[in-house]
Amino acid sequence: MISTLVTKEAITKDTDLCRLKYFFISLNAFRIIFQLNNLPFRKCFLVSFLLEPSKAPENVTAEQSGATSMIVTWEPVAPSDRNGNITGYTVYYRAVSGHIVNINEQLIKVDASVTRLELSNLEQHVTYNVSVSANTSVGEGPRSKGVIEKTAEASEY
Repeated sequence: MISTLVTKEAITKDTDLCRLKYFFISLNAFRIIFQLNNLPFRKCFLVSFLLEPSKAPENVTAEQSGATSMIVTWEPVAPSDRNGNITGYTVYYRAVSGHIVNINEQLIKVDASVTRLELSNLEQHVTYNVSVSANTSVGEGPRSKGVIEKTAEASEY
């Protein structure tokens, strides 16, 4: 199955493709966008299957910004690992204390244009584990490795 084809030239130069009848390019799985003519085959359609991102956002950081808040930043998933258009990000966070992890994980979903988020209404002087995942229209990709950051004490701000 062909997963990515970018140009007509790529199709006509690849002899393995000449043996197949149909190809598709899609914004949504199985959606035909255009038909190519003037190729060595009678009809040629281009198709691609969208998936969830295969890798997590990179360089995730968390930095305290107050006694009850912190700023989380990340870099988008590399284009080769997106497997479609990124529709948004999910930021996960939970309090941790030593080796005990709070089961009550929180999450915030943000638009694809957002790569910086302030988490607010956190507890003072508490350590948090934060991770981020990217989403396509098909689903959610893997989470980033968790980063640890502690909110400040009230007297620090």
